[in-house]
Amino acid sequence: MMKIADIKKWSARALHSVPLVYNHHQHTVNEQVRSFHGLSTNLYKASDYEKLSLSLLSPLPNEQDLAINVCILLSNENKHAIKLSKCPQILHHLLAHAGVFTHPASRKYWEDYYRKVRKWSIKSFWKEVLDEQELLYLTDESRFCARTPKTLPRKDDESSSCSDDDDDYKNNKVKLNFDPSDDELFGLKRPPGTDDPYGQRVYQVALILRNLTFFEENMKVMGQDLTFLRFVLLCCATRWNCLHQIGFEMLGNIGPVLPLDVGSLQHATLIFSVKILLNLMIVPLF
Repeated sequence: MMKIADIKKWSARALHSVPLVYNHHQHTVNEQVRSFHGLSTNLYKASDYEKLSLSLLSPLPNEQDLAINVCILLSNENKHAIKLSKCPQILHHLLAHAGVFTHPASRKYWEDYYRKVRKWSIKSFWKEVLDEQELLYLTDESRFCARTPKTLPRKDDESSSCSDDDDDYKNNKVKLNFDPSDDELFGLKRPPGTDDPYGQRVYQVALILRNLTFFEENMKVMGQDLTFLRFVLLCCATRWNCLHQIGFEMLGNIGPVLPLDVGSLQHATLIFSVKILLNLMIVPLF
């Protein structure tokens, strides 16, 4: 029979052999082993701006406003400026708040949110502030998506897909048709300044992105992003507040890194937009 001292020694060895901390390294597989077994080597890497990116997507209005204010502060700091290379999703999240989307699904989410929660309209902003209506196609992200899934619309989608004009027609029972010359006569244009809350949100996003274009690290990311280029051209073609001035400043900052691959259809449409902008610049503004 075993002695009591041997039993104590055996129990002590068993106690110290049990790990007190979970070994997470047993789940890590190096790239060579992953590539040999056909696994993906593009792994997720946590970023310093992960919480800020999620705050921009939050359905809470106060958290969104706080995230926008933080982005404004970080865009003015030289040492602590936002580095888009670490979290490129922030660029697309900011552009979504300005009404320029990367995918139709993103448009549906943000339009429903701004219409139901904030009572603001995203659809009508760019249509009302653009000087050249030929550039309105830049707001249609389906023309610039690589793949757009074809899904049958549901019954609830049909009711929510109606435009703001249709809603006004149903509520007021009367639909008035105005000529473009009546905008100045009856004051039908969007009010400048703080009277337009959604216009101020677009102005904040444009100001953030304009400040980020002054950093060389962000120039490469922003100059090669098609959604950002669409937003820049839209800003250049507007005469609301100072958006056109900010747009030309952004276009001048990212000019050295712009892709000039005319072979693709997407870049060809952007070059066509630049030609329209040049025609607008030739026309006197006074």
